[in-house]
Amino acid sequence: MTALLVAGVHLIGGQLCLFRKYTGLPCMVCGSSRAVELLLRGCAQDAFRLQPLATVVIVAAVLLLPIHWFSVFILRCQLIVCLKRFEKRLLLTIAVLLFLLNWGYLIVNSVV
Repeated sequence: MTALLVAGVHLIGGQLCLFRKYTGLPCMVCGSSRAVELLLRGCAQDAFRLQPLATVVIVAAVLLLPIHWFSVFILRCQLIVCLKRFEKRLLLTIAVLLFLLNWGYLIVNSVV
């Protein structure tokens, strides 16, 4: 139902994203819903072209969740990752850079 409402708003030229409405630029997650839809239809390449970061995160989650569930519910063990302060900062820096690179990609490719 919500998808139909969103599609209807887009068909009449409306903007749901306030960031895009006021800046004219796509937000950092612009196209994520459409990327999920494309993935569900089996169009992984199109999903990646539309929203690279969201596509990679979604595919990774779909692949890793069953492995996690198997280890927790069948093997009865959990993987605990302990990171040092430097490693946490490094991962945060990489995540921020990936978000910014993805956003730049969205802006350059005029994702709507």
